[in-house]
Amino acid sequence: MIVHFIEKWLIIFIVLFVIVQVSCGIIINKMVPDDSKESVAEYDKNYMGHWYIGTFFIEMNVDDNFKSYEDYEKLINYRKTNSISNACYILGSISFVISLTLLVVSAIKERKGKLLSGKTPLIVLISAIFLLLYKIFEEIDLYYDVYAYHKYSKGFLSTVSYYPMINNIFILPVLLILLGLFLLRKQKQNMKKAISKIDKWIKLICSLILLVGLSFIVYRLGIRIYEFINPSINIRIPSYYFMFDLPREYAVSNTSYNKLIIIRLLKDLPVFISSTLSIIIFVKIVLSYLKNKRDIKKTKKRYMIIFISLLVSSIIFNLLGYYEVHLLNKEFLYQYHDAVYTLAIRSLTEPLLYYIFIYSFKYYIDFAYTNK
Repeated sequence: MIVHFIEKWLIIFIVLFVIVQVSCGIIINKMVPDDSKESVAEYDKNYMGHWYIGTFFIEMNVDDNFKSYEDYEKLINYRKTNSISNACYILGSISFVISLTLLVVSAIKERKGKLLSGKTPLIVLISAIFLLLYKIFEEIDLYYDVYAYHKYSKGFLSTVSYYPMINNIFILPVLLILLGLFLLRKQKQNMKKAISKIDKWIKLICSLILLVGLSFIVYRLGIRIYEFINPSINIRIPSYYFMFDLPREYAVSNTSYNKLIIIRLLKDLPVFISSTLSIIIFVKIVLSYLKNKRDIKKTKKRYMIIFISLLVSSIIFNLLGYYEVHLLNKEFLYQYHDAVYTLAIRSLTEPLLYYIFIYSFKYYIDFAYTNK
């Protein structure tokens, strides 16, 4: 099965990644000449990393974004000494390890055909809760990072604000909670009172998915439209959990800047449409599982509609991303002039990434319903 294939190669990738990183570090340390090491050290001192923004990334460095290296050190020290950030980091790390451990236990149980036996449904639910806690602690930590960037940085980086990636925060924990509830429901299929309580929780979660998911889409679409009808303002661009201005003075002309606004609207519009469609259809699928008699053909058709809509939006999103980068390279200045095209998965904005999660949910639900 594709789910087992992904699990297997994800583990292999992590192991190989660690081996390659450690090996390269040893080789560079032993083989690179000392004078080269000095230039590398100077570059590393100035280099802040690649910031991924949808389908492109820009290289961030200290000289362009801080008044001095001392200000950058203050930012780093703030992160290290802030008690709330440190507490969130520790609690988040603990929550993640617990969640991952419980998920591995659940996967082993499924491999042995025991996903519905014993406490496995509860293990899935508990893993989901700890994963949600990890995400919450991570978001609190990131929120405090915004304050530090405002205080110590300059230029467009100083316009940074917190950007909640609702899809990245909630989709996995919510899918796992729903999966745990359905496994528990199947396990207690002869207990009407327990089934009734579980059904209420599932319906409540579906209502929250519709409310939160659709509200976030309307909010983001509203911002894109507002930027389009108000051509004098700076557009706000997200990078993972941060949002910041792309100043108009970074474009060679107003025409160039307005072209970017149009491209970004056209690029995001299919994603908004497919996300709306996917949320509504997914809720219909979940609620259909509550019925004693399921229409398997209709359910398969609904999953296929979600896949096709996300696939189409993914193709449009990534292709228009190429033209967006071309425009940045030709008609923008500073970091954006050197923007590099990349697949949207690098910034966690790839629509098909979320279908993988939905497909995994489908696989385990089907497992539960085909086992007595």
